[in-house]
Amino acid sequence: MQFRTIGIMTPGDMGQAIAMQLKAAGFDVSTALEGRSERSRALARAAGIADLGSIARLVAQCDLVLSIMNPAAAAEFATDVARALKASAANTLVVDCNAVSPQSVRAIADMVNGAGGRFIDAGIIGAPPRGGASTTLYVSGPQAADLQQLAGPHIAIRVLSERVGDASALKMCSAALTKARRRCGWKCWSRRNARYAQRSKRSAGRSRAPISTIAAAFLSAPKLSWCQNGEMPQPGAAADPRVPSFRKFRRSGPTRQEGEPSAVL
Repeated sequence: MQFRTIGIMTPGDMGQAIAMQLKAAGFDVSTALEGRSERSRALARAAGIADLGSIARLVAQCDLVLSIMNPAAAAEFATDVARALKASAANTLVVDCNAVSPQSVRAIADMVNGAGGRFIDAGIIGAPPRGGASTTLYVSGPQAADLQQLAGPHIAIRVLSERVGDASALKMCSAALTKARRRCGWKCWSRRNARYAQRSKRSAGRSRAPISTIAAAFLSAPKLSWCQNGEMPQPGAAADPRVPSFRKFRRSGPTRQEGEPSAVL
């Protein structure tokens, strides 16, 4: 299927950057700003993204809708999309690009497919593609190969499989490793400077590190992650047996398909 009109929800940092790349590639890009913040409206205006007002109009008028938002809002948005699909009888392709667990994305897929739409699972790994930065969209699910149309100089598309959940599983692994590494680096830096402060106190001011040394240590510390609120609980729900939702999924969820790596669940 050839895409002409693409909907982006929401035009935040990542959504706006991807929208700009898609517009540069010749796609018509729209969003729905009804009830959105002034910041989202400003970002949409800056990128030249058309405002269709409501989610219902976005779903009815777009060939493809990319969900790129705070992961905590992904399920609620999917509910609104399913309602719009039923009302319009549209066959819109919905792509969830959020950092949600495999079981969460399967539940979202069921909502979209049950309402008459089509669904693809996706995980964005990389910085917002603006300036010289590039990002990669890992996709899985039926018709995932159709998203190759979105590939460009700053957006790479990697098809993993035809199974919904694989892309989210990869994103969960990447998020857990990246965020944990940065957090551990920050902890190590903090503890190192705490020990230095204790030594300095014992020396009663006889020696003091120059401010340039302290500044260099701060700048060399791992930068804080730009992950959104609601992202980090998802890897725990996907992989930690102590999380209630994980235990429930292990008891009643779908069994692992043939050839599916156990790390997915």
